[in-house]
Amino acid sequence: TLATMGVGLGFAIAAVRANLPMTIIIINNNGIYHGLDTESYNSTSLNALPSTALLPDVRYDLIADATGGKGYFVRKPQELENAMKEALKDNEKVIVINVMIQP
Repeated sequence: TLATMGVGLGFAIAAVRANLPMTIIIINNNGIYHGLDTESYNSTSLNALPSTALLPDVRYDLIADATGGKGYFVRKPQELENAMKEALKDNEKVIVINVMIQP
């Protein structure tokens, strides 16, 4: 996972400082390899959470917004289509499309 989820992606997102246009699509399953749904996460003791579980529904899209890019939070196919259309129109900044899927 170091090649795709390590420093490379972080460096690419950091390119927002140079206003390099790129679209990043995050397939977010609340974890690494697999995560937990919100109900399961909240009902599990912190000591018992699997190491692959991350906080549910992390808003990576808001990081793009906070750093001068544009983020989209997607839960439905139509939202993904709309986000992609908007992203393809923008040639001036980093776009992050945070696509939530089943853990």
